[in-house]
Amino acid sequence: MPSLFLTSLPPDPRSAQALLAALKPYGLAVQGRLWADDLERMAWLGPAEVLRHPDTALWLVAGSAGDWAAPTVRYGLALLALKVQAARGANFPFILVNTSADPLDPQSLPDPFRGAAMIPAGHPQLGAKVTAAAHLPVAPAEVEYRLEVHAAPGLGTWFEVGPAAGSWSGALFGVDGGRIDAHGVGPRGLLPHKAVLKYPQKGIVLRLEEREFTAWAVRNVISAGESYYLRVWDLPAQILFGPYDPAGDDLDLHRVRLQ
Repeated sequence: MPSLFLTSLPPDPRSAQALLAALKPYGLAVQGRLWADDLERMAWLGPAEVLRHPDTALWLVAGSAGDWAAPTVRYGLALLALKVQAARGANFPFILVNTSADPLDPQSLPDPFRGAAMIPAGHPQLGAKVTAAAHLPVAPAEVEYRLEVHAAPGLGTWFEVGPAAGSWSGALFGVDGGRIDAHGVGPRGLLPHKAVLKYPQKGIVLRLEEREFTAWAVRNVISAGESYYLRVWDLPAQILFGPYDPAGDDLDLHRVRLQ
């Protein structure tokens, strides 16, 4: 039996209870919790272990356009989504359940949710649609990069980036808003305690579509088994990262919107 995880954005549990009642006749195993908008305590990490587990087939996020409005909510959900996708693949299915009559456009949400399906909470076939999605096989995603998030109270929020295959001759990571205060290079999946950085740079200013990014970079070779790690504070609206060769004619960078 597929297991689902439900995140309910409204603080009133009655909305989640109504959705659970609609799913109950279909025999789905549903876990879930109300969303806690508390970045300081990193409450967004709470569901990560369950969502990253292979037995969880689907993530439902229920809420209205108004529930998605706060930058802290959008950023926390984006961090959780990136952490889930790092473990389950970029094609791991998310379904957005719109709990109000106002339109909710996935294209207006942070990038990890832009490909998500959207179903109105009152749709007569909501349960059937969710059940069908939970049973569909998930196709492997072809990606050019790795992107993971590590966080813990007192440790801060660290982004991990690297190539999906091959290697980068250097690495760059920038933020649109927020600030970077530490970086390092080390084995994939493990924050480094010490690192030897080759030609580290700080405060690189890049402009893209009228937005300004402040970036740090290194010239270390980043293989598929290694990563570039950066600690980021506050709420960056977007991140920009990829291989870095200051002598090259162009930078082949990837941008992810987090708000």
